[in-house]
Amino acid sequence: MIKILLLLFFLSNALLSDTIKLEISHMKNQKGYLLIALFTKSGDYPKKGWIKRGLIKHINAKVMKYTFKDIQKGTYAISIVHDENKNLDMDTNFIGMPKEGFGFSTNPKIRFSAPSFNDTKFYLNGLKNLSIKMDYL
Repeated sequence: MIKILLLLFFLSNALLSDTIKLEISHMKNQKGYLLIALFTKSGDYPKKGWIKRGLIKHINAKVMKYTFKDIQKGTYAISIVHDENKNLDMDTNFIGMPKEGFGFSTNPKIRFSAPSFNDTKFYLNGLKNLSIKMDYL
């Protein structure tokens, strides 16, 4: 009986905790940090708002990998900044254009502003593998 209860406990935890595996490529150098934010709602995406999880990752390879574990099923979007000067912010020029690299889930085509939450959202139900290509203007 105890074995069955333990098995059910582990199975229920496995079913409730989904995973997002990121592969981040096309970085122009290995300086600074990657600022990775996982969003659950649009709000002021991608600048601020409803960030579910965020992290700072030292860059140590041309292709970086990161895994978000124990995430609930649902709709999410990811934004990434290549913070080359380690000031924990996206640097912009005098007209607001990014001076540092950026990337988004779904790799949308960048026009004259950051993409919307709807342009970058994905649905998580189990394991999600995402390849995000960094972009530099």
